[in-house]
Amino acid sequence: MRIALTLLATCAALIFSGCAAALFSSPAPTGEDGVNRIEEWRFAFQLSPEWTFAGITQEQDVTYYLYTRETMVDRFHRPITGLMTIAFQKIETGWTISEYSAALKSIVPLGWNIEEIYTHEDGRLSLKEAVLYLIRYSDSQRNEHTAYVVHGKNGGIGIQIVMDITSELFAEVKAELDKTLNTFALLE
Repeated sequence: MRIALTLLATCAALIFSGCAAALFSSPAPTGEDGVNRIEEWRFAFQLSPEWTFAGITQEQDVTYYLYTRETMVDRFHRPITGLMTIAFQKIETGWTISEYSAALKSIVPLGWNIEEIYTHEDGRLSLKEAVLYLIRYSDSQRNEHTAYVVHGKNGGIGIQIVMDITSELFAEVKAELDKTLNTFALLE
């Protein structure tokens, strides 16, 4: 099984470029009730108002939904845009969440350090068939990032979510990210 991460790495680099939204265009899948429903992949969640849908793209067998956060300014007065990418792909229905997550972790770029691991039982994540990782890494410009990475599955659908911002600003957005983690839901 091929699992594409090219766009996820690109998105991390775009945090500093301010042009992430220009890469994508599509109507936002947000309902009037504030719930983001991705019907094709039977997935829903809520974001705080600071986050905006930026678009959808496809890379081979993976569909990506991109959300950006209102720009923040770091201590160097640089504009920083937080990113959330949700990637969906069809997977073998017999896989456990452990097998799917192991396959994804086997292709994680070097330098991505897993600092903490959580499951539904820890109360940090609403999805039952999912694993949450807190990771740190440095991008190509040597900026340190902190990100939540979720590996989940819904039958034959694999889900990878990356919620990424620079480590300096992570504490400022952590509460909104934690809230979003507990709104992830599978649609019938």
